[in-house]
Formats: sequence, structure tokens, C-alpha cells
Amino acid sequence: MKNVSKAEIEEKALKLLNESKLPPSEDYVDVISIARKQGFEVVKALIKDDADGFIIIQPDEASIMGVETDKLIGINARRPLEWNRFIIAHELGHFCLHYSQEKNNGLFAMREHKKGKDELENDADFFAACLLMPKERFENTYRNLTKSGLRNDEITIVLKKRFVTTEKMVERRIEELQLNNGQE
Repeated sequence: MKNVSKAEIEEKALKLLNESKLPPSEDYVDVISIARKQGFEVVKALIKDDADGFIIIQPDEASIMGVETDKLIGINARRPLEWNRFIIAHELGHFCLHYSQEKNNGLFAMREHKKGKDELENDADFFAACLLMPKERFENTYRNLTKSGLRNDEITIVLKKRFVTTEKMVERRIEELQLNNGQE
């Protein structure tokens, strides 16, 4: 999906979250259940260290890599929970943003653990942040924590725990939403 705006990506992530009809949670997003509701099997895989995960969609197949499914998300078994949640959300981003753009409607994408990614990877990363840390929930939680008098580093730690993400992901989301009020 070329030239997609951040607002459109945010909207698609929220639509996926709402369509999943999961029981409401204060902050935590059950990304595995969302993937399953989209027809994906999610598996831990022993893949090379510089790879985080992958998505494979083969509509005409009964199994992929020995797993009975036509939609598979693989996550690096060596990554921590917070990072694997992000990888699943990232791969769902490829599905929601890029799958219909594929000429044969088959999709294979591998997320590499590196900087300087292309536009499609950056879009999938932003989608993942929007899905795991939905804008309204994240902003409300951030504002409530700010009112409680916590410092920015303390707020980041609380948000990391509530949304089950990494500190770096929280810091980036705060920046994307322009929430930092200058506290230190």
C-alpha cells in the first residue's frame, strides 16, 4: 500500500481491533487471539538471529511448513514476549495493509531485525504500535499517569507493563502521538 498516511494506518489497526470483538481490557491487547480470528496459526520458530518473524499466506494450500493452515505467522522463539507480540502485530500489519496489493494474493514477508527498513516495513511497524497501544487507550493512560506526578521514565515503565511492550516501543508511541509534556 503505497503512500498510505499514518491516520489511515491507525484507522485500519483500530478497525481490526474492533472487529476482533475481544472482551474489553483496560490496556492489554490479545494479539494472538486477533491473529487467530483472522485465520492465522501463530507458531514459534527457530529462525536465524537477525530475523524476527514471518508471515506466509498460501490460499490454495492445506498446510504450511507442516502446520495445518493456509495462513501462518512465525515468531522467533528466542525473542522475549514483548518483542514477539510486536512481531505478530507487525505481520498482521502486512496482512491488513499489503496483502490485497499482492498480484497473486500470496504473501511472504520476513521481518529482519535491522535499521533502515523500507516504507512497507515502516508502515507495518507503525500498524503494530497502533494495534498494541491503541491511540485513545494509550493517550488516556498516559494522561492519567502524568496527572499522578510520575516522571517520564516512571511513566514509560508503567506503560511498558500495562501494554506488554518494550520501553523503546512506548517511547516511540509517546513521540508519535506527541504526548511528551517536557517532564524529566
